[in-house]
Amino acid sequence: VSADAFSVSNSKPRTNTELGLYGPPRKVQIIPSVLPADFGKLGADCKALEDAGCDRIQFDVMDGNFVPNVTFGPDTINWCRQYTGLPFE
Repeated sequence: VSADAFSVSNSKPRTNTELGLYGPPRKVQIIPSVLPADFGKLGADCKALEDAGCDRIQFDVMDGNFVPNVTFGPDTINWCRQYTGLPFE
């Protein structure tokens, strides 16, 4: 390996297009799933995620068509709304 491989380049930074990116950079968001949460205190866990600084909360809804419906339904998701103002997805 040549010494040039480790030298700092004085050339201008590459553009998003040159890097293979499209559009302006977007803010990174933290969107945890509540699937591993304690279902007995799901509301408190949603509030804890908000307090921790998360941007959104992911509910992994399984509709029973492609996988068994063993997670959340609309009633549970509506019930969690009273604990946090974060967007759900």
